[in-house]
Amino acid sequence: MKKLFTAVLLLTISFAADACAQKATLRLGGGLLTPGSAIGGGAGVDINLPLLPVAIGANVEYFTKSGTKFIPITVVGLIKKSVPKLSVFAGGGAGYAINDLGIVKIKKPVVTGMAGASVGIAPLIGVYGKVQYYRQIVSGAANTYSYTGGVTISLGI
Repeated sequence: MKKLFTAVLLLTISFAADACAQKATLRLGGGLLTPGSAIGGGAGVDINLPLLPVAIGANVEYFTKSGTKFIPITVVGLIKKSVPKLSVFAGGGAGYAINDLGIVKIKKPVVTGMAGASVGIAPLIGVYGKVQYYRQIVSGAANTYSYTGGVTISLGI
């Protein structure tokens, strides 16, 4: 009985993972972080929820300039509106960020908001642009914005 339960559980997880993969989008790109004009890049994946204009996204970015680094890792809830070849998205969430100022390294939670759009240029490939807001949960933290763009790849059908 235990083996049957394990087999059914693994099969269910496999089908769920396959369904999610068919609805996921990978984003790879680079851009600018302000204030300070740091340059960097990042990656993200959005998993679209079936039958809803909603997605859950996970993002990691890395920005650097003159020995300072800003590395946010966030999870966001997104509302998406799509028409043929164009998708617009906006949402917010939270995560964790490392703000390495050279002398001091601040590792704190972060809140974030984002908005952007992507345009399909081939059956599973597109380009995107987004603006993302970050605010570390620490006294005296500055509002930080990233302006990024890059390539989207649909993972599945």
